[in-house]
Amino acid sequence: MQKKKYKALLLDLDGTTVKLQRGSLPSEKVRFAIHELSKKTPVCIVTGRPIDDTIPILHSLGLDSPCIMGNGSIVFDVKHNRVLAQHTIDLARVKQIVEICKDKTSDMYVQTIHKEIHFSEYDGKQELAALFVTNLSEQSVNNYLEVLQEKVKNLAMHAVLKATFSGNPMIAIHDIHGTKQHALLHLIKMLHVEPEEIVAVGDAENDLPMIIAAGMGVAMGNAGEGIKSVADWIAPSVDEDGVVAVIEKYF
Repeated sequence: MQKKKYKALLLDLDGTTVKLQRGSLPSEKVRFAIHELSKKTPVCIVTGRPIDDTIPILHSLGLDSPCIMGNGSIVFDVKHNRVLAQHTIDLARVKQIVEICKDKTSDMYVQTIHKEIHFSEYDGKQELAALFVTNLSEQSVNNYLEVLQEKVKNLAMHAVLKATFSGNPMIAIHDIHGTKQHALLHLIKMLHVEPEEIVAVGDAENDLPMIIAAGMGVAMGNAGEGIKSVADWIAPSVDEDGVVAVIEKYF
C-alpha cells in the first residue's frame, strides 16, 4: 500500500522536541532530522512559549516556516521576524481573573507576547497572551477552574495536572482563539494545505485539540493517557528522540 503523503509537520516543543528541562535544546539527532525535512516540507513549531523563549530553538533548528507561540495566541513570521496576528486577554478579563484568584497571586505568572514573568512584575497595563495559576492541588484546580469558567467568559482555560517544570497542577488561561486548534487553522491557510495533510505531534493537554484536528495526530511516549487515547500513533518518548521516529515514519 502506498504511503500517504503528508505536506506539513507541526511540533510542540517542551516534552516533544526538547526535554522538560529549562534551557534545553533539541538533541543532535532531532535537530538533524528536522533540519533535513525542512528543506522540502514545512516544519512548524506550535508551542505555549512566548517569543523570547522560542526564538533560540527556532535558530538552533534552522527553521523559517511560520510558527505559533503562546499556545495559539501568537502567529509568528519566522522568516521576517514579525508577529502576524495575536489574540490576547483584554485588561477587564485579566482583572476578573486576578480578583477570583487573589489568594493565589504569589503563585501566578503572566505571559506577554514576548516573555513570561511572575505576577508581581506585571504592571497591569498590557493585554496578555496567557495567565497561569500555579502550585494548585488537583482538588483546587477543579474548584478554581469551575468558578473561572462561570464568571469569566470567552476565554480558553484548561487544567494542567502536571505542569511542565514545577510538576504541580496549574490552570492555563488564554484568549478563546489562543488554542492549538486555532493555530492549526492559521497554518492551514498560510501553508495552503488541508488538515488531513498535516502530522501534529505533542505530549500535553494543550496539544489535544491540535492532535485531534490533524490528519495524523501523534502522541509522544511520555504523553499522558488522555492524549495517547485519541492519538493515531504513539511515538517513542522525548528522551528517545521520538520526533526522529515520526519523521522517518511519515515523511
